[in-house]
Amino acid sequence: MESGNQTALALIPITLIGAILNWSILYAIRKLSFFNNSFGYLSANQAFVDALHSTIFLLYFCPMVLLDQPVMKHYSFIMGHVLLFCYESSVLTHFLISINRFCAAWNPLSYDSWFSIKRTKKFSATEFCAAVAWYEDFMKNAAIIAIIVCLDVSTVLRVHHLTKKIRTRSDQHQNRFTARDIRFLKQTVFQGSVFLSELLTYFFIPQYFENQWIIFFGTSFSWVAIHAADGMVVII
Repeated sequence: MESGNQTALALIPITLIGAILNWSILYAIRKLSFFNNSFGYLSANQAFVDALHSTIFLLYFCPMVLLDQPVMKHYSFIMGHVLLFCYESSVLTHFLISINRFCAAWNPLSYDSWFSIKRTKKFSATEFCAAVAWYEDFMKNAAIIAIIVCLDVSTVLRVHHLTKKIRTRSDQHQNRFTARDIRFLKQTVFQGSVFLSELLTYFFIPQYFENQWIIFFGTSFSWVAIHAADGMVVII
């Protein structure tokens, strides 16, 4: 079996998992009322671009390689641009979610006004959002993910401090709200860590290894798997 077919077959399971998980998450977010907020909107956007990325690989890239379809290869550059758009959108959405959790922990009184659904939707139309997509790939993503890590660490410290205070109170509703926020925060931190790992393997493994399979799993496979991992983190 040719190496191209082997790589396509290796990608089918992870892309199938990613597509199913993320489309299911998107559907669930649309149905659950407690996601009717800025965090839910950002999470829905995250699930959508991850689902689209996995679906394109599953239904276009893998069949193109396995069937050696010339027409699909001729127009593959279009799908390539869509895949890059999905990846860039996913990274940027991770960044916005980290800011969202940071503000929720450090300035909860202003959180609702800062992160209203209307403002969250408007951000995608700003010049800043458009400009981010044009920076150099590694440096841009590395900088964004580094900021995500800093925001997440700061948020974790703040939540840890608030949790100690809340434990001394008897307000059960407040405790439930905090537990949910902590769960969302854990999700955000883990997703950011996974994205950072993928970025490092994608850019550095090809520099130190010559084995094609190691390079494949460190680059193409990890690039696809990261979007499935997003869905897994939300489900877990």
